[in-house]
Amino acid sequence: MAPELKGVVVPEREQSTPNGYAADIWALGEITYQMMTSRPSFTNLIILCSYVQNMQTFPLALLEKIGISASGQEFITSTMSASPENRLTASQALNHSWLRDCKPKRIRNPPAASMR
Repeated sequence: MAPELKGVVVPEREQSTPNGYAADIWALGEITYQMMTSRPSFTNLIILCSYVQNMQTFPLALLEKIGISASGQEFITSTMSASPENRLTASQALNHSWLRDCKPKRIRNPPAASMR
């Protein structure tokens, strides 16, 4: 769950309007992290608070250990920025180089079902 939904906010930041889907983008990053590592990114609220308050960096060590590329790590950290305003938008996430490189170059239409 995004930190702001748990009441954890970035200290001393200017109040601006985050994109309406910032918490969903956080969830995308968390799901991606867990799919890659089989573990949550932040194991408890204290660690999450430390990250949001800039007292701890994002937990990249496990991603590095399992060989996630720099682009993949950047995708995850960009979706899980402590400030909702700094997270990728849905459009930016879809067009991120890490996802773009995974898309097939051409999507073929499935063969039509035979009509017998």
